[in-house]
Amino acid sequence: MSIEVELRVEGSEEFAQKMEQVNVYMQRNIRRKLQDLGSDIHATARKLCPVRTGRLRDSIYTKLEDWILKVGAGAPYAVFVELGTRHMRGFYFITEAVQLHLPR
Repeated sequence: MSIEVELRVEGSEEFAQKMEQVNVYMQRNIRRKLQDLGSDIHATARKLCPVRTGRLRDSIYTKLEDWILKVGAGAPYAVFVELGTRHMRGFYFITEAVQLHLPR
């Protein structure tokens, strides 16, 4: 069971509509900034991720789709490591990485 975090900002639909009206150069600059943010979140999540074999760390991804930055981990057990189980505490490696970069 993989995990994906999608942070929705209030007014994001209006933002997406307005971005269609902005010139191509401004759109390109904003996309580049979002991709940079995604790279930083990705790097931080990899540092915070607990490592036994490296499979979970290697499954961490970020992708930008229609002005929405998605962060997740594709390993089947990612949700259990992130949120914990009744036998172990959660590590919150993705949540923490997003929160550290949220002010940007």
